[in-house]
Amino acid sequence: MHRLARGCERGGTAADPAWSPAGFHLNHVFGLPFAFPNASVAAIVAEELYPKYLKEEYEKKGIYLAFNSSMATYDLISRKPVRKLEDLNGMKVRTVAGPQADAAKKLGAVPVFMSINEVYTALQRGMIDAVLSPNFAGYAYRFFEMAKFVTRLDYAITASSWGHNPKTFDALPKALKPQWYNLLRIESQMFGNAMDNENKLSRERNKREGVEVITLPPQEFARWKQAVQPLWDQFVEENEARGLPAKALVQELKAGSEKYSAWSEAQLMEKVTKSPIKGIIDF
Repeated sequence: MHRLARGCERGGTAADPAWSPAGFHLNHVFGLPFAFPNASVAAIVAEELYPKYLKEEYEKKGIYLAFNSSMATYDLISRKPVRKLEDLNGMKVRTVAGPQADAAKKLGAVPVFMSINEVYTALQRGMIDAVLSPNFAGYAYRFFEMAKFVTRLDYAITASSWGHNPKTFDALPKALKPQWYNLLRIESQMFGNAMDNENKLSRERNKREGVEVITLPPQEFARWKQAVQPLWDQFVEENEARGLPAKALVQELKAGSEKYSAWSEAQLMEKVTKSPIKGIIDF
């Protein structure tokens, strides 16, 4: 399925607001901190919001949305324990540019930008103190050899997307279009589920590998969320000034995230299989 979807892509990262930000505004909402509890919820909420709020600026690029590929939520993998907000103050944290870096600053950290392949050496040499990353990347890139603490945050996701060449889709036989369209909706959910399962398995491995997992108490976690709230306010203010319905988008995103947080992966998959979201591509 991934190979089939890859064949739909047009223009490389031009289809992806996370990596080609110019021309996108409302689509950047998915990178804001603490938007979703996991990738499975992010996948379905992103697709439900797309026809109403996001489609116009996406298709101005000359691209149809094929499917979303929401990455797993990020935790803080660190060389020393971070148990409260003050512990993060001044720490050099590898993150990606954009909303995640802005949020790191609000939390008191110093964002550092580098390739993921450079992080191991940077941790080893003390050039950085921590990395914001999906938990499973700690094993894939061996971060846990240098950093033995994880502060469980479900901090943010990297909401990537795959573009579909309109000419390719429009040329499909009439009977095939709905079948292909519905498969793409399932692909979005499959990707999110796979990411969550990778994180779950790696978090279980933490116990066996001697990695300390730190869960913030509710009152402390609320302090972290409050610290980054200005980024949400700024997103709404800037986009409303452009004449875009950012306030309504944020309200629906938060309502959708809360609603689907109580659903299982099986329930989410059943929904997108039996009642595919309409209007992502018109046909």
